[in-house]
Amino acid sequence: MEEVSLQSSSPSSSSSSTNDEEASSSSRFSGVEKLREGDRFYKVVEKLFLGGMRRRSSAVNNAAAVRVDVVTSVQRCSYSARSMESRSKLFKAVADMTGEARGDANVRFAWYGASAEGVAEAVEHGFGKANGGGLGTGAHGLGVHLSPPHSPYGSSLLCRTNADGERHMVLCRVVLGNSERVEAGSLQCHPSSEEFDSGVDDLDNPRWYIIWSTHMNTHILPEYVVTFKTFSQPQGTKRAASTVKRPIATWLSFPRLLGEIGRSLPASKVQALMTFYDQYKEGKLSKDTFIRYIRSTVGDKLLASTIRRIRGN
Repeated sequence: MEEVSLQSSSPSSSSSSTNDEEASSSSRFSGVEKLREGDRFYKVVEKLFLGGMRRRSSAVNNAAAVRVDVVTSVQRCSYSARSMESRSKLFKAVADMTGEARGDANVRFAWYGASAEGVAEAVEHGFGKANGGGLGTGAHGLGVHLSPPHSPYGSSLLCRTNADGERHMVLCRVVLGNSERVEAGSLQCHPSSEEFDSGVDDLDNPRWYIIWSTHMNTHILPEYVVTFKTFSQPQGTKRAASTVKRPIATWLSFPRLLGEIGRSLPASKVQALMTFYDQYKEGKLSKDTFIRYIRSTVGDKLLASTIRRIRGN
């Protein structure tokens, strides 16, 4: 359902709910538009990403740690510039030709993970090299590894955290055509025969799509950049008193603070804060960690102004 909703958007179109001035000033990469949190494509991409991450991390939460992922921005690739438009047209042409040759182009959405620099290169100029090296012996050949749309966790392991604690992933469209199984640790770097276009780790339940280096700038088209933060803490951590001073006074009740902050936040962030609060109440998060979550999600400026408003009442 998510793929159908996303495909209804043309890569070169601009969202009517996107503030162009805001997008140009706050986008972190060239050639992208920052979507508002209320934008329907923002919501679809966020739901797709978080849904997949939660499914994968649930086992970790049950076994050893509490893991929470929060999307901080969604940016859509803009193909209005001539160089970017040519990439979109080339991708469509390849999809059409593959469809004619194979009967089905097998176009899918897929996640690409890399450092901020790697994401910028892929979005702005194209893919420069394969990323399987980050998987070590778990790589399936020498190609660009992307994870299926509902399983972003694998690609998240290829991301690098920046100074702000954020990571970036790219939701792409890929032309898979006919896929062949590629063993882990394989040094294969191109299709084994003219019958195949791409590789997978498992034909029935793939966790990786492999696009060969010879195809990486014709068979992959970046669509959205998702920026996110991940919080994790071992289960059973006691709510020890914070040893670091925070801008939240000890007299301030969390329910009142969250209620006030919620008036200035979109529903997705309010829901994330309430998830943190429930885990704090259950003893799964320390007070210090919970406060860090609040600061990271809300921002110190809004947090400080909310506290001043409460104090003034």
